[in-house]
Amino acid sequence: MQAQILHRSILVATAKKPERFEKAMAFGADITLIDLEDSVPFEFKDQARRDGLGFLFKMRDVRHTFAVRPNKIDLEEGLKDALALIECGACPDVLILPKVESAEDVLIVDRLLSNKLKTVQYYATIETAKGVMNVCEIATSSPRLTALILGSADLADDIGSSMSWECMLLARQRIVMATSYAGIDAIDTPFFNFSDPDGLVAEARRAKEMGFSGKIAIHPNQIETVNQVFSPDPETIAWAKLVLDTRNSTSDGICVVNGKMVGPPMVNAAKRTLEIAKRNNLC
Repeated sequence: MQAQILHRSILVATAKKPERFEKAMAFGADITLIDLEDSVPFEFKDQARRDGLGFLFKMRDVRHTFAVRPNKIDLEEGLKDALALIECGACPDVLILPKVESAEDVLIVDRLLSNKLKTVQYYATIETAKGVMNVCEIATSSPRLTALILGSADLADDIGSSMSWECMLLARQRIVMATSYAGIDAIDTPFFNFSDPDGLVAEARRAKEMGFSGKIAIHPNQIETVNQVFSPDPETIAWAKLVLDTRNSTSDGICVVNGKMVGPPMVNAAKRTLEIAKRNNLC
C-alpha cells in the first residue's frame, strides 16, 4: 500500500513562471503543484518543461511534497513530458494526471514511468463526462493511484453547464462513492473566485461534509482556509477519542457517549477522524 501523502491543500504553480516556484513552497500548502498543462500556452511548453523539471531536480533533496501535472499522455506534449520525467533525474511525489477518462489512461502512464519513478503516486483528474461515467474503473486501475480530483472547469465546458455546486453535484457524488469503494482519497476542485473568502469556506465545508479530504488552491490566500477546513478541530478530535475509548471499554455493539447512542458507523467515523488528525500532526 502506498504511504499517505498529506493533501489538504494543493497550490498550483504554473511552469510558465518559474520565478514563483520557491515562493509557492513558502505559503503553507501541503503540496506544491508544478503545472505543465493548462496554465502553459502551447508556444511556452518546451521552456516550461525545462524550467519545471529542472527546478524539481534542484529541489530533489528538499523536504517538501511536489506534484507535477503533465499534459495528457496521448498528446505529443504529454509524451515529451513523460520522456523528460524519465530523463531529468528528479522524482516528484505525485503525478496529477489530467482528463483521465478510463483505467487505460492511468495504466499507460504506469507502464511508461513506474520503473523509473519508483515511488511516485498518481492522482487522476476527472474532468469530462466520460471520466465521470467511468470513475469506478479509474479509481481501481492501479495501486499507485491514491486519489481522484474533480476538475470542474473542464467538466462544465464538456457538458455545457456552469460550475455551480448543483451542476457539479453528481460528479462529486460519483467521485466520493468511487474513492470510498477503492479505498483512496477524493480532492475537490478549485474555488476560482479568490476574492470571495466566504464562498471558499462554504464550498470547502460542503465538500468536506460530502467526503472530500482536500481541495486545489489557485491562489496563496486560499491555503490557510483550505487547510483549516480539512483539518479536524480540537473538539472533533476529543469527541473521536471519547467515542473510541468508550467503545473499547464495552463488549456491546452499541454504546452511549454523553447521552448519544453510538453504533459501528459512528465508531468508524471516529477512527477516520483520528487517522486524519494523525496525518496532520494534530494528535
